[in-house]
Amino acid sequence: RRVGITEASSYLYSTTFSQPAEVLKLLVPSALYVLQNNLVLIAADNLEGPIVAVLSQLKIMTTAVFSVVILRKSLGIKQWAALFALITGVASVQISTMMDSTSETGGRVQGEDVVIGGLAALAAACTSGFAGVYFEMVLKGSDTSVWVRNIHLASFGVLVSLFGVYSQPGDMALVKANGFFGGYDAVVWGLVCVQAMGGLLVAAVVKFTDNILKAFATSASLVGVSVISVLFFDFPAPPLFIFGTTLVLYAMFLYGDLLPNWLNGS
Repeated sequence: RRVGITEASSYLYSTTFSQPAEVLKLLVPSALYVLQNNLVLIAADNLEGPIVAVLSQLKIMTTAVFSVVILRKSLGIKQWAALFALITGVASVQISTMMDSTSETGGRVQGEDVVIGGLAALAAACTSGFAGVYFEMVLKGSDTSVWVRNIHLASFGVLVSLFGVYSQPGDMALVKANGFFGGYDAVVWGLVCVQAMGGLLVAAVVKFTDNILKAFATSASLVGVSVISVLFFDFPAPPLFIFGTTLVLYAMFLYGDLLPNWLNGS
């Protein structure tokens, strides 16, 4: 039902301060998401693009593993096979989109350290999987509104991120020189709004389905954007791209048990 701003604010206030233990639960995924974002940056700074693309897809598998361990979700052989196919397909699509730019730059990145980059990428995959499953457990463990949960999660994220900014002398110098919102133009604010709406949609998907289906939806959107780029923006479609796209589609139908018997191994 539709409610006014006063009623919504009252509900948010009562939910926040009458159940502090429930609110504090979101400190865990919030901190992990901030940590994950920083680990991804470290990985990107120390590894070549295609390697980051491959390792980043391990978050799909860590999500599945944590879903089984924490949420006691049952996955059959076909579903595990679909997850492996999804990882391979998405990684193939991402690698195919990076091959030209990697060859132009010589395949090297500034400050490259393969060990640090690899460990950061693996840690990012693990934190992503655990944070997503933990957030799903919190969402499904109470009747609190998805909107309120997102506000709590975002609030903790802002606090943790601010601590990170103000604890780094280099970042602080930039803030003092340009202001906290220095460089924020219409495009950046538009991206912020899109990301915010995306966060609400992701939370709804997680609450009413699960993180594994969210991974499939995210992968499908990645492939969809790539296909649109090929059709309308003259983006090249090498064999690896076609192979990855086909594999992602196959994985989606295999996971949903929507394939004919001769294609799904039955």
